Amino acid sequence: PAALEAIVLKTTPPSDEEVRAAIRSQFRLALRRPPTEAELAQYLDLTRQAIKVGGNTDGLRERLKAVLLASEFVYRVEFGAGEPDAF
Repeated sequence: PAALEAIVLKTTPPSDEEVRAAIRSQFRLALRRPPTEAELAQYLDLTRQAIKVGGNTDGLRERLKAVLLASEFVYRVEFGAGEPDAF
């Protein structure tokens, strides 16, 4: 996505708004929903710390992994969807 590419191609740390745009983009693609304000703050902080340690590309990579390891992404939630079966 363009929001992530813009950060990877920068030679300086991204702005908070650039990081928020990348977080929103990843949430739309991976979780099919927008992030809450609390999630935005949490992942902005995580991304900032990771970029400080490893640079733009590695910092984004760490944030991408964190979102993809969220139980909401790993496990499919289908409670109440459809008719009950015999099990």
